[in-house]
Amino acid sequence: MENITVYPNPTSGNFELKISDFDLKNSFEIEVVNSVGQIILFKKISSSHEEVDLSPYSKGIYFLKIKSKEYSGLRKLVIE
Repeated sequence: MENITVYPNPTSGNFELKISDFDLKNSFEIEVVNSVGQIILFKKISSSHEEVDLSPYSKGIYFLKIKSKEYSGLRKLVIE
């Protein structure tokens, strides 16, 4: 889905998630998963802009899963 933006990426731990064309009737769920498949963050969001803090976690590659009724997607996150 091209109307989902994650920035900055790579990040020092804090990043922003923006969803354009956001429909307030739909909520999204986000999961951040580490390289061994453990869910380190689960959050339900109901706005077009969300700030996420992963600064307590180690540097490395993580995956951001974004789900709603109409959409499911995956983004790679790098914490430096």
